[in-house]
Amino acid sequence: NSSDITLEELSNLARRVLGNIKSMVVRNEGRGVGAARRTGIDRAKGDFLVNFSAHAVPAHDYIRVLSLQLVSSPGVTAVGCRFGPYPEDPPFARAIVDALTSMLGGYGTSHYWSQREGVVPTLTYAMIRRDAIDRIGGYPDGDDIELNLILGRAGYVFYNTRSTGVSYRYKRHSPRAFLSRMIDYGQTRWKQTVRHFSMASLFYAVPAALLVIVTALILSSALLHTYLGLELLGVLVLAYFVSILSEMLIYVKRGAGREVLYFPIIFILIHFGY
Repeated sequence: NSSDITLEELSNLARRVLGNIKSMVVRNEGRGVGAARRTGIDRAKGDFLVNFSAHAVPAHDYIRVLSLQLVSSPGVTAVGCRFGPYPEDPPFARAIVDALTSMLGGYGTSHYWSQREGVVPTLTYAMIRRDAIDRIGGYPDGDDIELNLILGRAGYVFYNTRSTGVSYRYKRHSPRAFLSRMIDYGQTRWKQTVRHFSMASLFYAVPAALLVIVTALILSSALLHTYLGLELLGVLVLAYFVSILSEMLIYVKRGAGREVLYFPIIFILIHFGY
């Protein structure tokens, strides 16, 4: 479904690498992610399904670890994995991926939960039982987030393991492109929340609440001719940047390098774009 060279790369991969493995490349131009996934599911023959992305690099044991975990956990519907930056990407791109997995930047999304081991409310890259998708009427029109919401509402269980993972190559690694992406994500999340309100999380309201509070403090100071609102705004901004500094220190401790210096601008773009 991609508009880039993904189709050509997959075709080359099927010829060069997967020659001894039964594989199929299907063209599905311009019909959206949901349609592309439904086409793949319809053509697939196995009991377990794996969704993937052209700009994610899996660990060598990715399929083996997820399948073993799913086989050994009969009560689990899907198994996800660790999600992190691609080591050779530019610092800004690595910082984006790290920020999206943090509490401050991920606030309840599948990227944040990918850093946890155990039962989680949502997954990112994952292996899922085919019969679960069949029971909910097939893959939804939206993306993986909507699939997670529908399965979660139906009572299915997700498990995340840190024993394997994917390295994500974030291709929109400029501030302008990233802000545009966050605006798109925010609009998509709003539509999905409306459709599946019972599965909505308070975490989703964090960016909107931040904007409302900042606006209210500024307006109250202007209308009431007092500095109290601005003083409270100053406290809020200070707390915000202390939180960012805390995330920077957490990721330095985890082994991140100078890319954490981009965290302040990235978190601002996430919260005001999303």
